[in-house]
Amino acid sequence: MGIFIGIKNLVKISEIEVKGIADSDIVNVYDSLSSEYKNDSYFDIKDADIKKYIEDSFPRYEFTKSVFIFPSKLVIDLKSREKTYTIADSDGLLFNVDSNGFVIGSSEDSTQVDVRYDKKVEVGKLLDDKVLISAFLYVDGKSEVNIQNDEISIKLDGGGKVILPKSADKSDISKISETLQKIIQKYRIENRGIEFIDMRFSKPVIKFK
Repeated sequence: MGIFIGIKNLVKISEIEVKGIADSDIVNVYDSLSSEYKNDSYFDIKDADIKKYIEDSFPRYEFTKSVFIFPSKLVIDLKSREKTYTIADSDGLLFNVDSNGFVIGSSEDSTQVDVRYDKKVEVGKLLDDKVLISAFLYVDGKSEVNIQNDEISIKLDGGGKVILPKSADKSDISKISETLQKIIQKYRIENRGIEFIDMRFSKPVIKFK
């Protein structure tokens, strides 16, 4: 036991290098990680703990790996998270979300909302709601996708809405889109107002106004 304690003391971190961050963030991230891990033994530092610390403190970045360089240097690799979606939560607050459903931060751009979600959202958290994950598949940059009481829908241009399947996967989306466009075109020509189109069944259910 005494030998192990001696080894732990020999590999205390005295130098930290952080890779993969923007120049504007270098000082802030470096100072924070130095305060957290300098003078700790490398044997006491776990990748899972660094990952959690980055998620909580710097959600714009994703932890990829750490490397210990003898005798006392810790290299931490990060990469920038890229915004894929903008979500409006139940309070009307806007958030940027990456392709994995991780909430990167608040959004200042109110001109584009991809999903309106009826639950609260927090920065630095992974969104694992299966309904929300399904809703992301329908984001096309044109129509807002709405989630209300676990129902996924989009609004029609002339009023009414389309209720979408929650169990669809990526390969189903193009087929659903093609079927929907044919229905809309058919009844637009006939000048019939649609209250809703329910695409959750093998044969779409249509209710007219």
